[in-house]
Amino acid sequence: PCAPHDDVIWKKELLADRTSPDAAIHAGMLLAIMHSSTTNEPPLRKRFGEPRLFIQQRIDPYLRTVASKYPALAPRIDPLVELLLTPLCLIHGDFSPKNIFLVSDSPPPPAAPELSRLLLLDFEVAFFGHPAFDVATLINHFILKGFYHGSRWRPLMVLADTFWQTYRTTAAPELVAAVSRGAGNLLGALLIARVDGKSPVEYLTTTTIPRVRAAGMDILSHPAPNLEIALERTAAFLDQQS
Repeated sequence: PCAPHDDVIWKKELLADRTSPDAAIHAGMLLAIMHSSTTNEPPLRKRFGEPRLFIQQRIDPYLRTVASKYPALAPRIDPLVELLLTPLCLIHGDFSPKNIFLVSDSPPPPAAPELSRLLLLDFEVAFFGHPAFDVATLINHFILKGFYHGSRWRPLMVLADTFWQTYRTTAAPELVAAVSRGAGNLLGALLIARVDGKSPVEYLTTTTIPRVRAAGMDILSHPAPNLEIALERTAAFLDQQS
């Protein structure tokens, strides 16, 4: 089925400086339910456990490209490859705002729309792997939009925190623990990957790109960053734009 005509892609809203905490809550719940309901399911692991496509479209262009460009980071990035191939649950593989429709059942403008649900698209890279990839991917996009908006970054960090807090209170405890441990370093690597990898985001400027890179490298310089530490360190770089 097609998406309703009046619904919008979340990426478009975020780039237009329109943030919705409700959308972050919906996203956290949706992802937590998807991950938790597919944990340790042998049939799904058999169907989606082949790693070739995930390696070709995510591991190689993101992580291995960054490790190749910055050899000093390889000791921090190489273990992430093994981590992401750990078969814990079904992951989307591209859980980003460009693949999420915001669906409203309220009247069209000028009435203020109220979010009723999300419509998730593009399961091309779906894989039975580690849930940290989906969580870090969406948070990474919030942060990148924060760098894009300069001094107006705080609402984007609120979305990141709202999404993570919803996920951690909804997902199975073992998945929350796995994500919290693995997503810190992964977030640092993904920040760098989206400016220096094979699929850089298109909306950042030559002034902003070095800040994103520096934030990612700062996270990876920490001896053991969990997701909370990674977010705190990133906020310090975002705050320099204020």
